[in-house]
Amino acid sequence: MTRPIDNLNAGGVSNLQLSLIQEKEAQKPTVRSNGNSLEPQDRVEFSRQGERLANLEQVRAQRDARIAGIREEIRNGTYETEARIGTVVDRLFGELSAIDVKA
Repeated sequence: MTRPIDNLNAGGVSNLQLSLIQEKEAQKPTVRSNGNSLEPQDRVEFSRQGERLANLEQVRAQRDARIAGIREEIRNGTYETEARIGTVVDRLFGELSAIDVKA
């Protein structure tokens, strides 16, 4: 069953791309599994981009949860701890010491 999709769906696949993929799949020859009958062979391949798109929703949910947690800490006044401030200062000094200042 094929679902209708917008011009560009959430996965970044346009209707034209989807129809070309479907046509290519429909034109695949059948593979002889034994000497008497022909059975179609299904095969699915995912590109790296496809795998990333599949994980995108999970990544977004994790990011949203982290942001919500940080916002809650800021509201509670518990975000700016001595340890976090120390980490920021250490990173800042590290960046500044890496700069080559010529007099």
